[in-house]
Amino acid sequence: MRGQVSIEFIVYFSIVILIGAYFLTSYLITDQRLYYINMENEVDTVLKDIVYEINSAVTSGPGYERKFFIPENIGGYSNYKITVGNNLVFIDWDNRSKSKTIITESINGKLSKGWNWIRNVNGVIYVN
Repeated sequence: MRGQVSIEFIVYFSIVILIGAYFLTSYLITDQRLYYINMENEVDTVLKDIVYEINSAVTSGPGYERKFFIPENIGGYSNYKITVGNNLVFIDWDNRSKSKTIITESINGKLSKGWNWIRNVNGVIYVN
């Protein structure tokens, strides 16, 4: 009788452990997916802000000048890169990339994390 109780306990305990491991694995996968979705949403927000500033400078015409901020971290990730060229703004991070279209072909200067000045000088866009 004792042997049967011991075996039943081990079987039930094993089943509970397997079910727990399944739910823990599902939770971790979902948590990782949510992290990437959140990161993509934050990158998208930063891209929209940059595109808005560039397009505003182009459409406002000569004399436009404004200071705007690009965050140091996106979703806790600080090692991201911003590039502009061929009517596109790119943000590259962690072997991923996202881009949005702008209404000008090029920008003089380089966008950087932190505060940036954007100017329209006689139809030419400068950033520093």
